Amino acid sequence: MGIMKPSAELAIARQAIAEIAARFPSLQMIEEPEAPVELSILMPVQPGLNHKVWLALQNNDELHFSVGNFWLEWFPCTKPSRVAEYVAAVIGFLSGEYRVLEHYRGTRCVKAELQAR
Repeated sequence: MGIMKPSAELAIARQAIAEIAARFPSLQMIEEPEAPVELSILMPVQPGLNHKVWLALQNNDELHFSVGNFWLEWFPCTKPSRVAEYVAAVIGFLSGEYRVLEHYRGTRCVKAELQAR
């Protein structure tokens, strides 16, 4: 059994996440190799980040971004415009330029959306 060559999609996802990490060098990003997806990155609550953030490559070509009850995917990641939208959304949230607004009925979140302030 030889060494598996990383997929083009995995390389794209790693590059997108590296671009995000470069903008926020003080934020800790933890790769979770045991996660049942191609790439899983957890950003725990930490100074400069009040919410846990999850970034991932899933189903081979979907870039995922999740915070709180907000979860959205951009695909296919082989389309450069989708990658640019993903990176912009994550950077927007991490910089405070965007926020996640959650709508509740009682104690149940019924909608979560990413908004520019």
